[in-house]
Amino acid sequence: MPPSKRIALLGLILAPAALAHFVVNVPPPLGSNIDNEDTAPCGGFTPSSTDNTTDFHVDGDAIGLTTLHAQCFFAYRGMLGTSLTSPNWTVLIPTIEEFGLNSFCEPSIAVPSSWAGSSGLLQIIQDSEDGIHYQCMSVNFVAGKGTVPSTCTNSSGVSAQFTSDNTLTSIESGSSSSPSQTSSSQGTSSPTTSQPSPSTSKGAAASVASLEMVSGSILAGLLCALFNF
Repeated sequence: MPPSKRIALLGLILAPAALAHFVVNVPPPLGSNIDNEDTAPCGGFTPSSTDNTTDFHVDGDAIGLTTLHAQCFFAYRGMLGTSLTSPNWTVLIPTIEEFGLNSFCEPSIAVPSSWAGSSGLLQIIQDSEDGIHYQCMSVNFVAGKGTVPSTCTNSSGVSAQFTSDNTLTSIESGSSSSPSQTSSSQGTSSPTTSQPSPSTSKGAAASVASLEMVSGSILAGLLCALFNF
């Protein structure tokens, strides 16, 4: 194989690793740009009147995403208003440690009931091996409890648990308040009724290690095949 084709094929093999952050599925995000996801507080995007703003129920509503990391930490925050000049974030649930690739759903995240009738922002922060990444969603807070949409699911093998993360704790230290017990109880212990409960750290860590070993073996095999042409 000519060197130029080898280089092109190598780029295709390594491209997914270079794009390994996360994508918000529901509610719709302000935007998604992999090059700016490390820009606080909203991944390089600023709220505007043209945003796809949807209702978010204060007594509990779903937030779904796709993660391309086998293990990472997530923080969920919200605020009234859309000005990012001096954002006043509120931590909605404790930090989550998530294991497994692809879809991850938090089916019922609550916000303060006093927010009903106001517009605001939701924020997800991811702490992974390649850095801190941010996404925001523009919402209208409404009374009541939402239903879990079909787009908010957990992929096979995905699990999660409440934990602590020093990096996210440092970021959250400027938040206006901490998660209430009510919000915490509606979080990760059972993301959806059709999915298994979160595994323990020991078991999940073993799964992550196995996944990374398999991924490494596949990549090594592809590279050997590539340069033996």
